[in-house]
Formats: sequence, structure tokens, C-alpha cells
Amino acid sequence: MASQEEMKSYATYLAVNTPDSSKGRPVTEIAVFKLQDLYVENHAAAMSEFESQVISNTTPGSAYAQGIRKLAWGFSADSPDTLVWILDWERIEDHWDFWLRPGFPPLMEALSKLFQAGRPLVRHYDFGGDGMLDGKFQAARVMAREGYAVDVNEDTWWCTLLGYETEAQARADTGLSVSAVESHILQLRYA
Repeated sequence: MASQEEMKSYATYLAVNTPDSSKGRPVTEIAVFKLQDLYVENHAAAMSEFESQVISNTTPGSAYAQGIRKLAWGFSADSPDTLVWILDWERIEDHWDFWLRPGFPPLMEALSKLFQAGRPLVRHYDFGGDGMLDGKFQAARVMAREGYAVDVNEDTWWCTLLGYETEAQARADTGLSVSAVESHILQLRYA
């Protein structure tokens, strides 16, 4: 995972290269992580670490979470090595600012401990309105409300995020069987 200095440099790059039409607007960040082998069979330990070190530094209203409206996280029902973290940001610039706050290093330390090395699949989507977190279960297909990634004006990453009341409803929605880079049914916890 990247250091705070690396993220500061990346934030500068993004500030210059992200189109003005994507700035100053609500975005939903979707991060798809693969667990370290140690945690694949021990979701309780992974969740304890994730919530105490990551969620505690990003819960709306906490000292370092300026600009985070809502967040959710959960394990993939079909892929036990996958955890998805979703954040609704007031604006993408708030995410860049977060990388410079004191809450960022402990968060990155926890992510490095929990998840496989290498950058996780992370994109920011404009779903319109204030974000996309609703429904107890979500079916996330990175490729109903839909949005294109706004990261540096990407238009090749597409995401569909749909809310359901039950896992059975999510699984029954066969009209959504599309080829996707990532496809997960998630039972989310919210903060």
C-alpha cells in the first residue's frame, strides 16, 4: 500500500488531471480488496482489525473523516477472500485531502496487514445525487443506478450497484448476469 508521501504526490497529480466536471460533486468510492491468506478463514479477526483501525478513522463525524457522508463494508458472499469497502464522499477532493490527515497512516498500516500487496481495485463513481449507499444487501458489479468512473476522466470503468433487502433477492436478479471484472453480492455494515 502507498505511503502518505506517495499519496500526496498522487493527489497533486489528480488535482491537475481530473476534469473540472468531476470535481466538487458527490462521488462513491468502491474499493475491492483481497484478504491475506491468514484472514480468509478468519473473517472475525479481519473484521475486528478493519473496524478498529479503518472504520474508526473514517466514520462520518470522526476527527479525520471530513467529507465522508456514509460508508459501508462487507465480505463477498461468493468470494471469501474479498472485502468491499464503499464510501460516499461529499466531493472527490475530500478523499484527496484525507490522504494528508493524521488518520491516514494507521488506516494504511491496517490495510497492509489485512490485504494482499498491490493496489486494490479502487474507483470513484458518479451515480448522480448524493451517492449510492442504500439497501441491506448490495450487488456490486464493477464494469438500478449506474455510473462511470470519474478518476482522471476514465470512461472505461463501469459500475452497477443495486440494493436489495435480502440475499435471495440479489441472487434472483438474473437479468444482471453480465461479464464483469468484479461481481460480488455483499451484506453490508453501515456507519
